[in-house]
Parts: sequence; C-alpha cells; structure tokens
Amino acid sequence: MEMPKEKSPGIDGVMVEILRLGWEFMKEDCFLMVQCFWDRKIFTGKDSKGVIKLIPKNDKKHLLQNWRPITLLTMTYKIIAKVMAERLKEMLPGLIDTQQTGFVVGRNIIDNILSLQLGQEWAQTTDQDVIFVKLDFMKAYDRIAHGFLWDTLIAMGMGEESVERIRVTTQSLMRALREEERMGNLQGLNIGGEHSLLHQLFADDTEICITAEERQFEKLKEVIKEFENASGASLNLQKSIVMQLKPQQHQEWMEQTGCELAGLGSSFKYLGVATSSPVDENALTDEIVKKLMQKLKHWSNCLLSWPAKTILLKHVRAATPLYQLMSVGLCRDGLEELECLCRNFL
Repeated sequence: MEMPKEKSPGIDGVMVEILRLGWEFMKEDCFLMVQCFWDRKIFTGKDSKGVIKLIPKNDKKHLLQNWRPITLLTMTYKIIAKVMAERLKEMLPGLIDTQQTGFVVGRNIIDNILSLQLGQEWAQTTDQDVIFVKLDFMKAYDRIAHGFLWDTLIAMGMGEESVERIRVTTQSLMRALREEERMGNLQGLNIGGEHSLLHQLFADDTEICITAEERQFEKLKEVIKEFENASGASLNLQKSIVMQLKPQQHQEWMEQTGCELAGLGSSFKYLGVATSSPVDENALTDEIVKKLMQKLKHWSNCLLSWPAKTILLKHVRAATPLYQLMSVGLCRDGLEELECLCRNFL
C-alpha cells in the first residue's frame, strides 16, 4: 500500500494506518467500493464530502491572499484517487510533452534549470539575440477551468468514460506555443539544425525563450491571452521576469512590458535556485550559506548534546545544498564557509 502515512483524516475519521492494520478483514469491502465507483461513476453518501481548511503559504499571515485552502478527504475518496493516479502514470508520458518535467516518472525538475543555464551559455557563445521570459500565472491550480481540462483530455485521445471518472473526483499553453513556432511567429534559441529551445515547464512554472524583439513579445502575449480565454488561467505580469543576455538588449520596450527586468548580473529565483546571466556561483554560495545559517541558528537555541549535533550536521549539511549543487558548482570559498559554520555549531 503506497498511500502516504500520518495524514489528517476526513469526516470519516479513517487514517491510512487504520487501513493497514485492518486490511485483512477490510480489503473485500474496499474492492467492492472501488468496483462500484468504476461501474457507476458516482460517489455515495459522504464519500465525496470534505472538510476545507486554510493553511498559510508564508509568514505573512495577515494577508488573505497568502492563505491557501486544502480539503481533508475521506479514505474512500483517497483510495479511488490513488487507483486512478496509478493508472494515469502509465499513459502520462505519452500525453504530456517532454518540455513539461513536472510529476511524470523519469523526468526531473533539475532538467529545466540545466536547460536554462546551457541555453544562456549557448546563446552567448553563438551570439544569438534572445531573451528568457519567466511567466507567473496567478493561482494556476485554482483558476484553471475544469471544463477546459476535460475537453483537452478527450481531444488528446483519452476515453470519455475515463475522463468522466476523473471529472467526478474533482467536480495547454504548450500546444499554442508550438503552433506559433511552426508558423514562424515565435522564434526560440537555435541549438543546432532544426532544433530550438522555445519553452520549458515544471507544472505551471513556465520559461520561454524568444528573440529580443518587441513584436516577438507581443506575439507571446497574444498566445497567452488565447490560453487565458480558453482555460481561465491568468498571467501575473508583475511577477513575471524578462532576463537579458546582452548589455545592448536594454531597450525601452522591455521596461514597458509590465514584467520585472533582470539585467546582466542581477539574479532571481527559478524553481528554487538563484539564476542570473551570466551564471553566478557566488550568488548560489550566498544562498546556501544563508539557508544553513538559519537552520543552525535555530538549533543553537536548543539544548542538544554533542552526538545530537553531530547527527544533525551529517544529515542536514549534506542535504541542504544538494538540490542547488545538482545544477551549479560551489566555489571553494563557499565550501570553506560551510565548514566554518559547522565547526562553530559544534
């Protein structure tokens, strides 16, 4: 049973731990319950009901927009959703393009970061006049129209009965971009032959590479507008970023896009990693050191024995920079600073 443990129960009060302990005498009822849903495509009684709770997204809890809702679901719902998710795993690689690296087995978030960094270096090496645009969609999961999702799944070849089962449990931009690229309206970074880097996605985090021309940016906005009208999504220009790759790219039209302008040397967060043009190892080092300092400061206030501190350092010191170091190397000064922090903590 692969369902996660220690999760809050729904209105039925049943947790995964209870199901594991009593599986021998509960499994027949569970099989019948799943079969009933599969045949009738409806939930019965309280199975589809949930308890909505608000949890904070960050420390600014006084702002309503910084809270997001979660729904505590019944065990019946969780079992059916898990069965459907496992079946979908087998078909997702064929439905979702390789440019989308989120939540598909065999794909990794680090591919997006490496693609961006290699794209930067290749554009500068080959002297291509391109810019990178990081798009931010407002509350993407909340705003997307469910009808748009069902129509898209059917159009991609999924059976209507399967779509109906998904629809019951819940009550893309990429295609539009590719069509505009095919027509020649959008041009990405040429990486050799007929290949180009136009877009990369991780869930709703989207990065676009286009030539540094105002008409290209306007065409991109038109494509996004069509996607917004069809799906219910909404682009947040204030949180979107245009990253320059050349000094001479700083043009007046870039300042009027409504996006944040990341010039040469300035950095921003992309998928949790400090990103800049050119790639700045010092910015990455500062980020890792700051994160470790915050953790060590918190633990310093606790009454920990020397063995306890040693165990913490062995596990956390190794894990803290691991994600960032998968994409960018750490300079020698940064390594020495990390070692110094750890020695002082002990």
